[in-house]
Amino acid sequence: MEFKFLLTDDNTEIVIQTPNRCTYETWKKSKQSWMTRDYSKVKQCTVDFSRTTFIDSSGVGALLILRELLVGETTIIFINMSDDVRNVLDIVKLSKIVTFI
Repeated sequence: MEFKFLLTDDNTEIVIQTPNRCTYETWKKSKQSWMTRDYSKVKQCTVDFSRTTFIDSSGVGALLILRELLVGETTIIFINMSDDVRNVLDIVKLSKIVTFI
């Protein structure tokens, strides 16, 4: 399973659905898609972890790359995290650069 991207018609909002296991393998499968998108109009990015039960350091790294790809004042929101996923993201202090809901 890969990361899924849902972009609004006007390209100002994107929802990313993370896979069940957010690892190097899933990142590798999605990398080309991530790197070729135009993020210049995106004002809000919501990352939906409702399907994710596991995230490793490569999954965290992918999220940091996403942050670098988003330009300007794009708001990034993480939603629907399990306790295990949230604990990993808390350990690496992602809550300092994105909003957790």
